[in-house]
Amino acid sequence: CCVYQDGSLFVDDEGFAYLFSGTSFAAPQVAGAAALLAQAFPNLTGRQIADILLRTAYDAGAAGADAVYGRGILDIARAIQPVGTTSLAGTGNVIALGDASGALSVAMGDAMATASLPTVVTDEYERAYITDLAGTLRGAAQRNRLYGAVGTNQRNVSAGNDTTAIAFTIDASGRRAPVAGLLRLAPEEAEQARVIAARVAMTLAPETSFGFAYAQGADGLVAQLQGQDRPAFMIAGSSDSDDGALRGSDLAFALRHQFGDIGVTLNAESGRTFTAGSELRAAQMRGRRGTYDVASAGMALDRRFGNLDTALGLTWMGEHDTLLGAHFHEGLGLAGANSLFVDARAGWDFARDWRLGLDYRQGWTRARSGGAVAVGSRLTSNAFAIDIARHNVFGSADTLAVRISQPLRVTGGGLNLSLPSSWDYATLLADYETQRIALSPRGQEIVSEITWRGRLLDGDAAASLFWRTDPGHYRNVRDDKGVALRWSSSF
Repeated sequence: CCVYQDGSLFVDDEGFAYLFSGTSFAAPQVAGAAALLAQAFPNLTGRQIADILLRTAYDAGAAGADAVYGRGILDIARAIQPVGTTSLAGTGNVIALGDASGALSVAMGDAMATASLPTVVTDEYERAYITDLAGTLRGAAQRNRLYGAVGTNQRNVSAGNDTTAIAFTIDASGRRAPVAGLLRLAPEEAEQARVIAARVAMTLAPETSFGFAYAQGADGLVAQLQGQDRPAFMIAGSSDSDDGALRGSDLAFALRHQFGDIGVTLNAESGRTFTAGSELRAAQMRGRRGTYDVASAGMALDRRFGNLDTALGLTWMGEHDTLLGAHFHEGLGLAGANSLFVDARAGWDFARDWRLGLDYRQGWTRARSGGAVAVGSRLTSNAFAIDIARHNVFGSADTLAVRISQPLRVTGGGLNLSLPSSWDYATLLADYETQRIALSPRGQEIVSEITWRGRLLDGDAAASLFWRTDPGHYRNVRDDKGVALRWSSSF
């Protein structure tokens, strides 16, 4: 290789060291690399070893094979690494090491902070490697609570009579597609508006009412048909509309009938969940998040006892490819999940212009078995809210209210995965071991909000002072606090 003099590399007077090369020197290096591959991966044939060394060589000189460097310069470190498509050992389920293996939902918060999910993957030469999939699991995305609460540039259009109520929310920003006369708008208004959401409620008979909605959830319809009286908050939500997922609704309906003192409401909804991050390369390249189908159906009972109104409801939610809003890599084979939520609500008008409200949600979720998802994959979750409101504080028709709430949070359970734990080169078979990902977060978000709503300067005004501890159910995230003001007027 080199010229040595007195044990040191010889350098001439001009500072050059002379290096010599040739097949006599290259052959033993390549042979040594082949021996290392054969020792590390005893399943490889001689032809496969040669193919790996040539494929992983550093392409020096002219692109491709050339007369000086041939197929390139030996790169044994790269030759040891996986080549081609990787998959879970023994399954054939492709799971690229460069992809994220999943994204948690907002109800799971920082559950991945201490998670470990070691498994074995093989490359296209069936060489085995140990990797930790938990390192590529994304935590839940933080919700921007102010998004949509202020600065929405929307208009609300409503109309109704004794039997029918119609309400539309439209976007007047000029960035959406036009609506052709649907809302009886002037032509220039129609060109700048688009229906974002709509709701229709009607009385079919003295004891029966029906409602349907576009791009709004069934919980709002149920509340309207039951005649619920709740204060409106910008940041703190109620528990019965929280399913722990970033979710959008397509269509919903509700039907309520009064049986004596008890009202019975049936409802159903279809929509989509949005992943908390784009875990697929294709989705990243398209610049959008993955969406997955979700549907729900429920029944609620309500009854009033003097100044106390109560409601008890059951809701079933079925998800396609997600688990309480969390999505995992297709190679793991999650087929979706079923959830059951029990909701309890009470409102007490304990004094003139005063109202106390309580609501609580308890959930149970079971992942559908299949692929790497093993039996026993269950979650428990809960959410709650308590609020007190005073009407007619500074004038007629204004409201001052305080709410303390916890968004839906996983309280126990996890996802069981049957993953390859070892690889036998003699039989080219894997041994499997069930591993559990605990999905309950360490943090617990508590939202406190004081809000006022009323008329101000010939317009509708709202002010909010809020404080969130452990935002997004992340223990080590700084508290989120702030003030929000909103004022709107029609002209």
